[in-house]
Amino acid sequence: MKLSQFFISLQSLALKPLERYFRKSLNYNHDAKPIWIIGVPRSGTTLAYQLFCTAFKTSYLSNRVVKRYRIALITRMAERLIYSKKLIPPSFESAYGYTQSANGPHEGGPLFYQYFPKEHPYTDADDLEEKDAKEFKKMIQAIGYPNRLFVSKNTVHSLRIKALAKLFPNSIFLWITRDKVATAYSIIKARGSNGIRSEQWWSVKPPGWIEKNKLPETEKVVWQINEIESIIQRDLAAVGASFMNISYKDICENPRELVKKVAQQFHLNDYVQKLDELIPLSFPYSKVPEDELAEELEKIWND
Repeated sequence: MKLSQFFISLQSLALKPLERYFRKSLNYNHDAKPIWIIGVPRSGTTLAYQLFCTAFKTSYLSNRVVKRYRIALITRMAERLIYSKKLIPPSFESAYGYTQSANGPHEGGPLFYQYFPKEHPYTDADDLEEKDAKEFKKMIQAIGYPNRLFVSKNTVHSLRIKALAKLFPNSIFLWITRDKVATAYSIIKARGSNGIRSEQWWSVKPPGWIEKNKLPETEKVVWQINEIESIIQRDLAAVGASFMNISYKDICENPRELVKKVAQQFHLNDYVQKLDELIPLSFPYSKVPEDELAEELEKIWND
């Protein structure tokens, strides 16, 4: 265990009783308006997360808070005291969904898994225990405070749409999409970079993933993408959610205009910050190399 992790563990152990008290007693009844960024892994969701955390006057889960997820509320309170102004991510760099700095936005997996299932993560509207649902709602309101807007990106949110929409009726879902071949190509490369063997699963687990894990790697990844997108489409329609479909290409080519479009559609103009100072004119757009893997993926989808 690294020394920094050791001290974080000590902090969590010492402050856990106080954290437990705050989670039970604090009550933020402000009208929270969460923005949930959803989509398939490697589709551009992290860049979208960084973009909207920076562009809007909002709160988000920082690396600092998630590293101390057992004392998340206390850490967030300290964060508000230290930073009188809104936290702003220091850069638009990331590696496989993770940012490096303490202020960088985090997917929040350890925090969310305190309330949501992990091994079989699909969560219907009434799947959460009443106690967990209440505490999770209070947690998000408290971490977001004093901002009404709260932005969270986690590709597993794609399997929690019904539950999130029920807990927060004002929810906005931003569905990030990318060319399917490019997405599959990126997932396979990410699997390799993370040491994931062909017989292992990686990232979001839609219902049925255990049976599909027996497929060859490329077929497995294609099924994963199609299944997640099918669930997103179905569940967004089922709950009548406020959502926008956003392409990775649009994020890269004109991020400032995209922010304005989102703000206009969801009446968020009052939350937009100085885009010309904070947001670049464009981001590098990753294209699929012309190689055997890309040809194989094209063939699978065409068949």
